[in-house]
Amino acid sequence: MYDYRSAEVGDDFFGGTVGTLGTKLGGRIGGDVGADLRGLQQRMTGGQASQHGPHERVAAMNAGKKFGKLEVVNDQCGNPTNAVDLAHEILQLCVTHEYGLYHCTGEGICSWYDFASEIIRLSGVDATVAPCTSEEYKAKHPDSADRPKWSALDNRMLRCTVGNDVRDWKDALACFFEHWDGDNGMK
Repeated sequence: MYDYRSAEVGDDFFGGTVGTLGTKLGGRIGGDVGADLRGLQQRMTGGQASQHGPHERVAAMNAGKKFGKLEVVNDQCGNPTNAVDLAHEILQLCVTHEYGLYHCTGEGICSWYDFASEIIRLSGVDATVAPCTSEEYKAKHPDSADRPKWSALDNRMLRCTVGNDVRDWKDALACFFEHWDGDNGMK
């Protein structure tokens, strides 16, 4: 497993192959595809992040602290998703008889560059975030996985059934940092 606490030169935090970002399926940003015990509800999620465990917020902060500069792709867009919001929506669905394929992602769309910039700003880490294209990133990291330029999802099925209570990605990220206690984790 990738140790997000120790950033190394060449680590793929955004737009690459790091396991903390999950895998691509059907043009999603990271995440997971799951089914409940009956196998009737399926959920597709954006890249989750929570207060516990490895995630791109901590990886970006550690890289910023270590190197003072991050170079992040600016031409790949999606919906960052908070794991707490995702869990809430899954629980809402589990107590219904509403079956089907559900997208469950944070509201709002951003590039990995936008996401990393907001992480660095909110964390207070003294680092700069520079945009680059996927092609520039691939040239520097030839082993990185190819990612779609557009992987934003719409939560239409949630809105039409249980309602969509997922926060905007910026609000969820700000809430994370309100409860973050630096290297010790959550307050």
